Amino acid sequence: MPTLNELKINSTFTSYLSNFDLSNAQIEKIIAIGKIRQVKNNSVLVRHNSICDKAYFLFEGVFISRFIDEEKEISKTVFFYLENFHYFLTCTDGFFSGKPTNCELRAIKDAIVIELSRDDIDDIVKDDIGLFRFYFNVVCRGFLEENELKSKIITESSENLFRYLTSEYSLLIKSVSSKYIAEFMGITPEWLSKIRKNQK
Repeated sequence: MPTLNELKINSTFTSYLSNFDLSNAQIEKIIAIGKIRQVKNNSVLVRHNSICDKAYFLFEGVFISRFIDEEKEISKTVFFYLENFHYFLTCTDGFFSGKPTNCELRAIKDAIVIELSRDDIDDIVKDDIGLFRFYFNVVCRGFLEENELKSKIITESSENLFRYLTSEYSLLIKSVSSKYIAEFMGITPEWLSKIRKNQK
């Protein structure tokens, strides 16, 4: 029997899904394949070099995606996931190819996610055009959000990029350590510290 917390999460998830052009039966199908997981701070949800066959809706918390190349000894934060921004998360390189992922998903704050397996998703969307459109739209929106943020790295100075992150994603700045923010921006933590001081 679901706990009160699980019922609350499913109720919130149902409310979110009702914003889309989905019938009650379609919403129930999505809810039925979802598994609620609580993830502790600093826990790895998806490990580097593993097969990523799960996708997640972020209900609460913050995650980072880190690219890892053990051969070249490279570890770099490449994206962030927050409950109010980019809340559909997975390691896209592995999820869509079926090959081991080059990334990891790490919680940097206690989190709650709704886990969906790729097989279950494929099963409910294959014969339902409405669910397929919903899934396609969620994935496309995720890619667009990711592309928009990454384009800021390419086009903006470090100072402007940090100003943008502070303005648009204050939760990220409050929740993520300087190490990961600096990695994402492509600068050293020391340089980030100087930017912080200059913008106070």
